[in-house]
Amino acid sequence: MSLQDAKVAKGVVAGPANQRAGGRMAEFKLALKVEYLKPGEMVKVDISATPVLIGNVDGEFFAVSNICPHSVRPMLEHKSSMHNNQVKCPHHGSIFDVATGSLVKGLATESLETYEVRVMGDDVFVKVGS
Repeated sequence: MSLQDAKVAKGVVAGPANQRAGGRMAEFKLALKVEYLKPGEMVKVDISATPVLIGNVDGEFFAVSNICPHSVRPMLEHKSSMHNNQVKCPHHGSIFDVATGSLVKGLATESLETYEVRVMGDDVFVKVGS
C-alpha cells in the first residue's frame, strides 16, 4: 500500500472532530497538538484507556496500537524518532510500518491495529474503539 493509499484508508484529512458515520456520531478524542510531533517523530498516548502510538510521517499523522501483537507489551514508552517510518518492538524486535500498521519483519504474525486520525487546526484527534 502506498503512503497516499494509507492516508486515504486512515482518513487523514482536515475536518470536524465528530462526523456522522453510518447514522451515528463517530467520536474522535483530542490526542495532541500538531506542533508537539515533528516529522519523523512518534509518541505514545493513552486515548480512552487505549495505548496508542502516533507518528508524524512527512507531515501526516497516523495512529496505531502501541501494543505489540506478539509480545502483548508496549512498544514505546516515550517520544522517539522513527527510522524509515517504522517502530521496533523492544521485546522481540518485530518491526511495523507506522503509516499502515503492517508487519515489516520479526516474530509477530499480525499487523498493528490502526486508528482513524483527523487534524483540525492545530489539534490531532484519534478515534479508538467502534
